[in-house]
Amino acid sequence: MGLALKWRTRHHPHDARASVVLAEAHLADGEVDDARAAALAGLAVVRRIPTALQLATVLRRSGHLEGALAAHRKAIALGPHDSSAHAALGQLALQFKRGDVACSALSRASALSPGDPALLYQLGQAYLQAGQYQDAVAVLRLALQHRADDIEFAVLLGRAASAAGNGELAISVVGNAAERAPTRLDVRLALSRYVALHDSVDAALALLTELRQGWPNSPEVLLNIAVAQCELGMHAEALKTITAAKRARPDQPVFERNRGAILFRAGQFEAAAESFEALTRRMPENAEAHLLLATARHRLQQKD
Repeated sequence: MGLALKWRTRHHPHDARASVVLAEAHLADGEVDDARAAALAGLAVVRRIPTALQLATVLRRSGHLEGALAAHRKAIALGPHDSSAHAALGQLALQFKRGDVACSALSRASALSPGDPALLYQLGQAYLQAGQYQDAVAVLRLALQHRADDIEFAVLLGRAASAAGNGELAISVVGNAAERAPTRLDVRLALSRYVALHDSVDAALALLTELRQGWPNSPEVLLNIAVAQCELGMHAEALKTITAAKRARPDQPVFERNRGAILFRAGQFEAAAESFEALTRRMPENAEAHLLLATARHRLQQKD
């Protein structure tokens, strides 16, 4: 099969589809460099959108992101009014955090397919990733008009609204989603976060205390309760709660980090340093862990 494919591409150099098949065969055999070379050769002669998108997939799978982006741009050049070509570029850019490219491509795709809720949702993700929070709110509100009962749409709109400083909208939309999906713990935790940020920590703690009745052993609930208690100066209670969270999930360093932070806020700098030192042993490559330990030791006058 490999020899036949090589013969075909050699004797039909303008057959981009043959290049796709050859590149995929190279990938299947683990020959990444050869796969890239075959795909790039096909990209130079491709004349059809579907083939350009297949070449983009091969290049992405081979780890050649720039080549994949070039293949998507080639697909757009072949079909400038093809919504799916713009959407494919936007989705790849979104995946690899190329915010400007994602926003531009998905905006064009949405304009070519107005009212498509999936494209609006993806465009909202791109705007959020790029820090364009007001734009994210605008398109996600429009998306939610088409998918009023979609919990994921509501959660993303809440996140965008909170980032844009519109706490009232964030609390409203995520609160409605929580009512429609009472078993979704992630949605109710998101609501408690927005209440803490935009309303009051007291109100958030009341919500979290109610959540604990339904999820008594959830480490996420316990962690959020501990953070709220610490914010309210309830350090002894916060330490008990974060200790319970650590017991529920001892393999997660985040609980050790928060335990140290609570001890630090309580003025127990020696105990905080011990907790942060344990964190650095578990996460030796984590810069924040070392910074937290250094901060605690500085408070203890251990400046060396």
